[in-house]
Amino acid sequence: MSAVCQHRGQIIVTEAGSAGRAFRCPLHFWRYDLSGELLGATRIEDGAEMDCLKGSIKLPAIGLELWHGFLFVNLDPEAPPLAPSLAKLEPFWAGYEDSDLVPVPPTPADEPLPWNWKIHAENFTDAYHPEFVHCGTHDFAPSNHPDGGVEFTPMSPTDNAIVRTVPLLQPDGGMMMDGWGEDAQFPAIETLSPAQRRRVTFALLPPGMTLTFAPGAIAYQLITPVGVTGTLASNDRVTASGWLLPRSTYERSDFADRAARAQRRSGCRISRSISAFRPASGPDLYRWTGICRWRPPWFSSMSGCYGRTARPGMRLKNAIPPLMGLLKEKTPRKTLPIS
Repeated sequence: MSAVCQHRGQIIVTEAGSAGRAFRCPLHFWRYDLSGELLGATRIEDGAEMDCLKGSIKLPAIGLELWHGFLFVNLDPEAPPLAPSLAKLEPFWAGYEDSDLVPVPPTPADEPLPWNWKIHAENFTDAYHPEFVHCGTHDFAPSNHPDGGVEFTPMSPTDNAIVRTVPLLQPDGGMMMDGWGEDAQFPAIETLSPAQRRRVTFALLPPGMTLTFAPGAIAYQLITPVGVTGTLASNDRVTASGWLLPRSTYERSDFADRAARAQRRSGCRISRSISAFRPASGPDLYRWTGICRWRPPWFSSMSGCYGRTARPGMRLKNAIPPLMGLLKEKTPRKTLPIS
């Protein structure tokens, strides 16, 4: 539910554990119970007026959904469930979750990239530019190849993901310090099918996440708009880390060295002039956004997770501490406010 007091819009809580049996607004000390119902308002002594307030004021509920260990929120109470809109991704998860995945969250970005978040998203899902812009670094995973190149999954009006796969020139390749190559930084996952070990799958989940299914890992990126021409991108290319890996990979004695090969802090080599480009319009894909880095898919608790991550190697049952699931939003919106 929302963490914004319905009196004057003050943020009520900002950290886990800051509430006991009630939430108290720090501005005028209005109090709400743990379900969001108004308990009391200071200096209002008229019983009838207080009853009227209690009957009309409540912290708004916000949609929360767990999908393959990631938590997503939606400010539109009438939005349809997320999972059906991501059904096209289910086949690509096959084999990964059988490998005892461990999260290695991305280092949060603190320096905005100088373009709109939609430009960032569109560039990720554009299969046309790699052979020109990323010549040499993307050749091992080509979009254009005589034996078959990029393949996009069909789109429907209810889809919440744009998905493409590209071939690898040799099976079990992956990301290296200087791009895609045969000598991948992480060993191939044994539970994957031969077909999965010969291709890379890129999935854009607008507005805030991307997934890359590679033979040795699932890489994920968190995208945060901070202005019309400012975007924070937390991933293994811009900051560091951002993977789901088999526990056996994470526990290797050379894991630190292998991870360092994959996270060159070079940022995105894209001209600032890209911020002037406006992407073509498309379906309404921007209603659900991820708020949590990752938590194991077998978690039964649906308590919220805002801005917290699992530490690498943490016991999975303790990977995400229970939070109250409060978000700093004032009113429900059908789309995010930054465009």
